[in-house]
Order: sequence, then C-alpha cells, then structure tokens
Amino acid sequence: MNGSLRKYNTASLICNAVVFLTTAVCVIILLVLPGVSKSGFDPFLMFTVESNIFAGTVSFVCLFFNFYNIGHLPGKTLFPKWLNVLKLVSTSCVELTFAVVVVYIMPGIGIRASFSGFNFFMHLTTPVVSILCFVLFENLEMKLPSCFFCLVPVCAYGAVYFYNVVILGERNGGWKDFYMFYRNGNWLLPVLLLLSATLVIGFLLTLPGFIRSRNRRNK
Repeated sequence: MNGSLRKYNTASLICNAVVFLTTAVCVIILLVLPGVSKSGFDPFLMFTVESNIFAGTVSFVCLFFNFYNIGHLPGKTLFPKWLNVLKLVSTSCVELTFAVVVVYIMPGIGIRASFSGFNFFMHLTTPVVSILCFVLFENLEMKLPSCFFCLVPVCAYGAVYFYNVVILGERNGGWKDFYMFYRNGNWLLPVLLLLSATLVIGFLLTLPGFIRSRNRRNK
C-alpha cells in the first residue's frame, strides 16, 4: 500500500471504529435500559436511531476491509464500489439527521437538549466523524449519479412513516407524529424539503470523489 493510501486507511479505520463502537453502545443501552426514552414512543422508530444503526453497520463492514488493507494493496480506493456507495448512503442519512436537528429541532428545544445525552452521540458524534471520514479519507473515486442512491433509505422510511402517521393513524395502532411533519395536514412541503436536502447532501458528499477521479484521469 502506498504512503497516502496507508494513511487514509489508518484514519478510516479509526473513524469507522469510533462510529461502530459509539452506535453499538448506544443501541445496547437503549435495549437493556427501559424508560431511557422519555418521549413516550419507541426510539427505534425514529430515523435518527435507524440512520445511526445503518452508519454503524456499514462502518463495521468497512473495518474488515480496513484491516485487510493493512497487508494488501487496495488499488485506487480503500473499498469496493458497492461498499463506497453504501458508505455514501449511510453517511448522507446521518448528515440529514444532523441537518434536521440544526435547522428544525434545535430552534424549538435549544442546543443543550439537542446535543446532550444520547443526542450528543447520535446527533453530533456520528454525523461529524462520518462526514470527515468519508470526505477526507474514503471518497477517492465516485460518480455524481451515485448521489441518487441516497434517496432510497429516506423514501423507504418516509413511506413507512406516512403510512403509520397519516393513513393508519395513532388511534388505530399507528405512530405518533413525533417529528410533527403532519401539522395541520401539510405533509407535502416537508417531503419536498427532505428529498431536496437529501439530494443536496448526497451531491456534496459525492463531489470530492468525482473531482479526485477526474484529476487522476487528466494526469
């Protein structure tokens, strides 16, 4: 492994370990400590928790390749293409969580409540470490259309949320509108904003790898 890739791999390994271990500890605590959520609903229904689990799972897979790369030449990138795309998508999910917290949630509950306790790890630590890891060390080659894959988990969660909140309803065994996206029956605007934000985040995450791969071809 050449010098640059060796440094990238080491940094990636550390970041992936932090994301995986942080997520694993938070999930274990949520599972074994009843009443840890004071909001009156299952925290595992929330996109925040699910996006962190997704990011932690992908980071766990990446760790196998990080350790493998220590003694082998990985080529132009640290991971195979399918794993690069998965890392892109999982990173976009936790960055969307961070964006929603900063723009939508924090103005209502304050910065302390937004980033204290579990929220410090799920709203801040995982998103920050994930974006630094992917943009600086892992996204060495990426095609711009890959950003559309970021819409898949958001649309999937959105469909389940819409069904349980709007169609089924809390009185009939559905979910409480804990994100308050269905206030006054106006659900179309939040959907458009979230999908637009997801595409913008995906594009910005994809761009460094696209630029790096284009510069390599031009040399």
